[in-house]
Amino acid sequence: IGKYEREIDNKGVGYIFDILNAPRAEKVLHYLKKCKETTFSFTDIVTVNDQSVEKKQSTLRQDLAAILCLIERYLQCYGEFVQNQLRSLDYTEISSALDTDTNEFMEKVEVIVNRLYEINKLEKNHHVIFAFFPQDMMKQFHSKLENIWWNLSDDMMKLEKQSNLPELKSKLFVIKTLIALDDYTKPNCKFRDLFFKHQEALFNNIIDTSKVFKAMDEHRYIDVAAQMFKINQRKDGDVQVERAFEELKNSLSRSLRALAKTTMMKVLTLGDNEVDLENAINLEAQLQAIEDAKNYVFDYVGENTMKEIEKIESETKSSIERWLFKVVAIVKAAINCYNFEEAEEKIKLIRKFTRILGNRFEQTSFDDNKEEKTKEETDKISNSIDQLERQLQKVLEEVIEKYKKINLKTSDFNPYASNPPKNLYTKLEKVMHTASTYNYKESWDAVEEDITQKVREQLQEVRKQVKDLNSREVEARIRVCESVLNSLPKHMQEILKEEIKQCHDDIKCDLEHSSKEVEQVIQKKNAQEIKELLSRSTQSQKKKIELGVDKIVQDIVSRMDRQWTEEDTEGALKNFVELACFTNTLKSEVDLGRYFSNARNNLENMFNKYQKNIITNFDSLDQDTSTLKWMEKAFTFIISCIELKTANGINANALLPSNFNIKIKELDDKTWDYFASFQERYKKSLNATHAAELNTVLNTLKIVGSEGPFLQKVRIFMRKKVECGIPEDFPTRKFFQYSEMILDLNVHLENMVDDITNEGIVNGKTKNSDVERDRYFSQLREKIDFLKQVSQWKSYITNPQKLTSYESALEKEVEGLMNRIREITKWSREDCSQIVQCYYCFISMKKNGILLGVVKSQIDAIDRMVQDRVLKLKNEAINNLDIDHIIPHLVSMKMISICIFSFKEMVNKHIDDLLNIYKRQHKDGVSISKLALKLEKDPSGIGETIVAEHNAFKGYNVALFNVKTKSHGVDYVLEKIDGKGDKIMIDRLNRKYVAFEKCYKRLIEENLRESNLNLSILVNNAKRSAGVWTLQNAHFYFDAKGVQDQDSYLLQPHAAQVIAIFRMLGIDENKPGLTNNLVQIGTGEGKSVTLAVTSCVLALLGFGVSCASYSEYLSCRDFKSFESLFNAFGVVDRIHYGTFNKLYERIINEGGDVRRLVEKLIFSDDEKKECY
Repeated sequence: IGKYEREIDNKGVGYIFDILNAPRAEKVLHYLKKCKETTFSFTDIVTVNDQSVEKKQSTLRQDLAAILCLIERYLQCYGEFVQNQLRSLDYTEISSALDTDTNEFMEKVEVIVNRLYEINKLEKNHHVIFAFFPQDMMKQFHSKLENIWWNLSDDMMKLEKQSNLPELKSKLFVIKTLIALDDYTKPNCKFRDLFFKHQEALFNNIIDTSKVFKAMDEHRYIDVAAQMFKINQRKDGDVQVERAFEELKNSLSRSLRALAKTTMMKVLTLGDNEVDLENAINLEAQLQAIEDAKNYVFDYVGENTMKEIEKIESETKSSIERWLFKVVAIVKAAINCYNFEEAEEKIKLIRKFTRILGNRFEQTSFDDNKEEKTKEETDKISNSIDQLERQLQKVLEEVIEKYKKINLKTSDFNPYASNPPKNLYTKLEKVMHTASTYNYKESWDAVEEDITQKVREQLQEVRKQVKDLNSREVEARIRVCESVLNSLPKHMQEILKEEIKQCHDDIKCDLEHSSKEVEQVIQKKNAQEIKELLSRSTQSQKKKIELGVDKIVQDIVSRMDRQWTEEDTEGALKNFVELACFTNTLKSEVDLGRYFSNARNNLENMFNKYQKNIITNFDSLDQDTSTLKWMEKAFTFIISCIELKTANGINANALLPSNFNIKIKELDDKTWDYFASFQERYKKSLNATHAAELNTVLNTLKIVGSEGPFLQKVRIFMRKKVECGIPEDFPTRKFFQYSEMILDLNVHLENMVDDITNEGIVNGKTKNSDVERDRYFSQLREKIDFLKQVSQWKSYITNPQKLTSYESALEKEVEGLMNRIREITKWSREDCSQIVQCYYCFISMKKNGILLGVVKSQIDAIDRMVQDRVLKLKNEAINNLDIDHIIPHLVSMKMISICIFSFKEMVNKHIDDLLNIYKRQHKDGVSISKLALKLEKDPSGIGETIVAEHNAFKGYNVALFNVKTKSHGVDYVLEKIDGKGDKIMIDRLNRKYVAFEKCYKRLIEENLRESNLNLSILVNNAKRSAGVWTLQNAHFYFDAKGVQDQDSYLLQPHAAQVIAIFRMLGIDENKPGLTNNLVQIGTGEGKSVTLAVTSCVLALLGFGVSCASYSEYLSCRDFKSFESLFNAFGVVDRIHYGTFNKLYERIINEGGDVRRLVEKLIFSDDEKKECY
């Protein structure tokens, strides 16, 4: 860093930077950037002018930033310096080089070559450093070289024409020097080619030196020597040959000096830690070339050149050796730091490097002993590498030996703490399976086996001495083993940790057992354990046990007498059992029979008393809390008496009353009858889902059957009664307690919640039909209301969160459904079906008030998704209105309209907009027809639906319809007409039709124009209604400009429609007025037009006209289609479109509201008031 700072300070005109050590500079940059990113939480001590100074975090960070800026500035300055060196080569300077020292020009070219080599290396291997160089530097230099080549080529042509040999010779020298830059020129601008092209003029075609120069350039000095020997033989006083020979000698000197300096430069560019084998191979080739030159062509160069080359060669070989020893030193440092992976890699690479350049190390002279000296130097390097391998092995062996010398048994602390084996394992693990120098795995296995064996031996030793050591000594030895674990690799810790823990636990168990066994047995007062301990105890232990037993029995007798007096029956019975147990178990060791006789009499009296009182007080149990407590106490005593039957080592028949089983049976019957009454009431209220009655039952049973001491005693009694010979209750005779009732209630409610959760939102019921879907969600609403009411009973509900979990489950399902919808990308028919199922379910949930806030947002989300999808398809189609591109988008949009019916109107509107844009883009009528034809070929059938339903294709459909009906003229219609028995006047209908057609065509021809179409003058005659209808829809005709048979795009009434209108109006009959008519018109033959024109004519005649259909949608559609026609004739108020139901209702209610009239007829005035 100091060096860089000095070079920046010295920067100026003429200053030459040292060669950049790219690897080191790159490391410095990386290090400074990492330091800059690091957070320092301490104060650093740094040395400034040999004095220690504290630097705080902020100062240190500022220094790091300043140094980083300095390095970056240096690299920028260095890049500018290199660029200036490349710029220094220009044609003006080349021209002036002819008049100055040629060596200076050669050196400048040589410097530029070295700089170019350095730039290529930086660009290839050191991108971070190269980024600081001007990025257009090489581009400018290539352009400059090309200009120089062309200028020199022009000059050489002129000089040849002028036969100016001195100038030609000078120019050839310049070109020869510039050949070193051929690697950086274009193929058509090579200085070598220019040199060979014009050198013949210099030697007047006498001497061919091209082979010599080519051999020089390729460093084939054996060939150079042969060629120069031939030329030398040809001199024989020839001035030109002598001059050519001298020129070759000068060129040879320059070539050798350039080769030597280039070789030296390659050595100097090696980094501190860089082993570039490819570079080494090139370096060996260049050194061999110098060696060949010394052996074969040194006779043709001057003494100064020879000395200079020998000096550079010696310095080169010395630099190689110094560099190798520097890398060797790095490897040694890596070995000493146990960086075995780095050492292994470096040793392998150095060996390869040595094999390549082993005989190219420093030699002081070229005497007869040079082979021995070379071998000595090579052996020196090889020995150093061998020594590295031996040192590597030795260091590893020393580490192993050091670990083996550790004595864990005599250590009071962790002997591995200073050199943790886990650190060694971390470094060895990287090379265990890849290294070839040494078997690292075997070495580590030896260390691991040694440490594991020492730890296990330590544990075994402690285990054996546990009886001889105190607890503190045992703990100390275990702690040493535990501390060793922290120094071991993870896999060894896992192996030994469990062994240490197990040993520690075993030792603690042995110590505690040995010291407390007697005390524990006496404290537990277990007669059997006391007897067992007596059988294996020592004499001193036995004495202590006997004293303890005597004291235990005395305490039992004393407590039992006091408890009988205080009516502590449970405690007295417990002590009585204990006394009986001790008496029976220890009868061969201790005589306790004197205490037993009185105890049995007292027990019998107390049992009879409590059994009688329980049966008497059951009916008043829920009225007095004191009675409940007494009953609890009494049941406890009864249960304890029953348990005597199963007591080990006791003859229960000798302890209990003779009528004991009979008394227990009476108590059992009474208890069952009392609790069974609650069970019946509970079931009835639950089945009826009567929350109030259910709450009453629970409150009552809670008093007498809650999970408390009393119920616990009753439950134990019902379970223990089988010991008295009473059969176990049948499954149908289940004792239903409060806890079981609560459990049953919660299970029932949770099952209801599970049913709600499992059925979910989208299921078989919600998929079938709208009615079934609404019924399902209505029932779900009722269940939710019941659960909400019951969930408020905090004292009865064990899991209130469960009762409300259905909400989260439903919300989660809603979210899951929405996630699946959001994941839809193709929007296939199945995808749309999935969307519509979810959408209708959400609508029904909203209707029934289920998760209102959630489903509203999801409904809105689906609305947005569908709209966004439709808009996306629409916009994509608008961006490219090519017919093949727009069709799939139209089909995708229409499929959404078909599958998701709720969005049909919105989607159809966007489809209409898109089709209108398409029509405006393609103004000719042919385009919409082509689009319709391709849509009709859509294999899914959706394209035909688009053509049939959207107004953009109405003209196309009209044209198709008209073309189809042309074949069915009036003659065909009159031939096929069937009056169902009525006589039809065919001739009259034909004449009327001919007159109508003539009038209709004249009306169309006179008024059919695209602008200034005035229909108001045509609506004064009902005969013109069909013509007005045609002219109102003439835009289809005008839109079809350019289409063949444009007239087919006019909405025209065909013969079947006109004849049908004639028949309904009775034109072919001689009867006055109108008659009823039933006209059958097939699908697609024009019912809508027939009805509209007939209605218009009748309305103009003063009639009120009703057009009825089974479908409200079709009625509305037809009315809107012909509303403009009705308005044009002013009859819109007289014509009514609707369903049959609405027609019936209107006719029926013409005299008044039928419902109101019936109510008025049936109900009296008082009843009417009650109804309203």
